[in-house]
Amino acid sequence: MANRYIKDSIWTSVNFNKLSVEAEAYFFRILLATDDWGCLEIAPLVIKGKCYPLKKSVREDDISKWSQELVANNVIRIWEDNNRQYAQFVKFADHNVGITKHDPRTPCPPWELTKDRIDPRASEKTIEAFHRIADAYKRLSNNGHRPSLSEVCAEAKSSKSTVSSFFNKNRHLVSGTGGTDGGTDA
Repeated sequence: MANRYIKDSIWTSVNFNKLSVEAEAYFFRILLATDDWGCLEIAPLVIKGKCYPLKKSVREDDISKWSQELVANNVIRIWEDNNRQYAQFVKFADHNVGITKHDPRTPCPPWELTKDRIDPRASEKTIEAFHRIADAYKRLSNNGHRPSLSEVCAEAKSSKSTVSSFFNKNRHLVSGTGGTDGGTDA
């Protein structure tokens, strides 16, 4: 878990000052649970275990209420991915410039995805590979052909693990029926 620096401008933040005292305390606890992109898993049970492990008086209902208060005051945005709930601090990037960013620990927030549905938080090398894979899949998918994993790897000049990672993050591209490669669809 990373350390976080908080600028003193928070005290004059309009949105922050609309929060109840309980939601303010919640803000600081979940801030420490974020990755370097301001994202975290926000399911009440996860937050209870991670941010309030010794606070028996804090209930999941309290956590849900405080999360909704942060959403209502535009402090965090929430999304779901694979039946899990995540959040991103709205102004995190504005206040955390210049930090060394590690790999994200959450799926990409939908509002951050590129038009090709690529996570811009990935390394430059990964983004380049994902663009090659997307282009290769489009070229190979002409006339209804569903390319195998091996075909996409060869066309994109990428490893099976990188191609698999791309398609795991972009399942919408390959839903339906199609060819297989040793039991693995591209």
